[in-house]
Amino acid sequence: MENLFIQDFRNKQIKRNLPFQVTLELTPLCNFKCKMCYIRNDNLETQSRILPVSYWMNILDDCKKIGVLYVTFTGGEVFFHPHFKEIYEYAYKCGFIITIITNGYLLSEINISWLKKMKPYYIKLTLYGASDETYKTVCKISDGFTKVSKNIELLKEAGIPFWTCMTAIRDNEKDIALLEQWSKEKKIRFEHSNLIRMPVRGAKSDIFPVRIIPEYSDTNDDTIQHTCNLYDFVIDKPFSCYKAYRSSCIITWQGDIIACNFINSIRESTHNSAFIESYQKLWKRLDKLQSPKKCHGCKYLQFCNPCPGTLEGESGDPEKISPYVCAIARENYRTVNLVRKPGEQPEQIIKKDCD
Repeated sequence: MENLFIQDFRNKQIKRNLPFQVTLELTPLCNFKCKMCYIRNDNLETQSRILPVSYWMNILDDCKKIGVLYVTFTGGEVFFHPHFKEIYEYAYKCGFIITIITNGYLLSEINISWLKKMKPYYIKLTLYGASDETYKTVCKISDGFTKVSKNIELLKEAGIPFWTCMTAIRDNEKDIALLEQWSKEKKIRFEHSNLIRMPVRGAKSDIFPVRIIPEYSDTNDDTIQHTCNLYDFVIDKPFSCYKAYRSSCIITWQGDIIACNFINSIRESTHNSAFIESYQKLWKRLDKLQSPKKCHGCKYLQFCNPCPGTLEGESGDPEKISPYVCAIARENYRTVNLVRKPGEQPEQIIKKDCD
């Protein structure tokens, strides 16, 4: 939870129409070949278009000038980028609060020893299963769990803050309970989600054979919590209920600025205009987005996340409904209603379970 100073600073940045947090997508290249990945793109043309170190340093300079506080490094796999250390060290010296998103495989003793001298705020480490066999099936890596588990122990020994997450698909769904038990024994924070997004920015993956269809057989506390977080959705301004609204952006490996990984129809280039100018143009365009007309008056709306990014990924249009998103909303509705008492309204259950 943010302290009052951070909240106040975030609000001031929003009022100034400036970002509070920026994510730098350094590369679409990765050492894993995950079946469901939305960004991995490792063809030869892509490799030749990776932006130089000087570009990212200029972006970091701009971020520092306009008061950006948080910087997140992601990919692809950031440790697969040949100049990640150079870029990271520059960001660290600029004074940013840094987050690293990684699959953890390349967190060797050498890299962890290096990070120990310049610790990030935290590392978000994605797990793909509870065994080497599952990693081989999902990521095409034969020793994935063994190596990542070892690197997690090294992170703990080094005192580098981190937490773990998992994207569940049909091929690793059975490992969720195993990882929950494993993380509990290791005293590691662990979260999982089965929300799979369509590939973007030239990536190619066939998610349909591996995607888990939204279906809950009994009450799920995580679902109720998720529903609570989305309860204040604003129908005529779909972005405004999200924490990142007008406070953050992503700079893609191509040098475009976007507000969401999955809205690529609305973007601004950082190559032809100043970073801040591109950022402000972007949000001016995004504020014109409307929720799909079919969402108006829908009884599942308060249980739904008609996120423009997900809608664009699923339907090709951020203002068009998606059967997949609608299915999730119906299951959220059903889950909450399983624990309703006679006369009790859904919002009462949500607030009670989330307080």
